[in-house]
Amino acid sequence: MLSAGNEKDVFVWSTDSMVSDPLFTRMTGHKEPIQDMTQFPGQPFAATIDIRGIIKIWDIRTLELQQTILPESNLKIEIHCSIMALSHESFVSYATRFRMFRIPASEQDKSISSHLSHAE
Repeated sequence: MLSAGNEKDVFVWSTDSMVSDPLFTRMTGHKEPIQDMTQFPGQPFAATIDIRGIIKIWDIRTLELQQTILPESNLKIEIHCSIMALSHESFVSYATRFRMFRIPASEQDKSISSHLSHAE
């Protein structure tokens, strides 16, 4: 199970009630606090967005960062940012404006990093 919010890390939790420390590990990569996170239905990927609008794509099988998507402009102030998976192949982010991204259906089983496309 994953969680994030007002920290720079994504927390990975064990769902096994028999473990003494349920925090399994942390996925690091953001330099600013994370404001929102989403997981892709039926896909092994999650996306996070921080207070500067920087998006990180994570492979939850390997717990590794796959891609960083920079905002369209260099944000000097903290803003409310949000991210949401629309389906197993697309997500939308909001920082200064809405941006939509899509993973081509033929590439969904491969690494997301080389196939993510920005759709206006």
